[in-house]
Amino acid sequence: MIDAKGLPTCPYGKLRNASAASARKVCGDAEVGHGNVTTRIGFPGQGEFASNGPLLAFNAREKGKKAIFAYVDSSGKFSTTFVIKFLVKKTKGTYGTSLVADVPPIASGSGYISAFDLSLKRRYSLRGEKHSYVSASCPLPKGVNISSFPLVRSTYGFEDGTDVVSVLNRECKARG
Repeated sequence: MIDAKGLPTCPYGKLRNASAASARKVCGDAEVGHGNVTTRIGFPGQGEFASNGPLLAFNAREKGKKAIFAYVDSSGKFSTTFVIKFLVKKTKGTYGTSLVADVPPIASGSGYISAFDLSLKRRYSLRGEKHSYVSASCPLPKGVNISSFPLVRSTYGFEDGTDVVSVLNRECKARG
């Protein structure tokens, strides 16, 4: 579950042409995660090369709905910045929440993401009550103290119709 109650949001316009330092300066109060992105960029006659950089994730709204704007600032032979807009959707089934995004054109369509890492974590207080931006339940049967469960499933869809699916499993433990 994603709980953004009481958190500020970061407008897309403040990130669109920002540097990493200015993105954090104007939207730091809305930061909910971080990560790293590697892109591969190839221009005709120049070969292909990698560009790597940090990702900053911000609480956002897109067309009135919960969202996460992932600001990427890649550096290397060719520096590029872009924002991935993730829409937060409630779903039925094992996971309950989906983040759905289309990757914007990178380097005017001459690049693509070859590695992607995103960690969402933000703890905060609202009116004296503790909140966590991301939470998951761990309902264990009576007498069971530890269990393995699927925490995250990632599905990457490609233009050719290919889907790549990855599942991250973790353990949960009963409190007390």
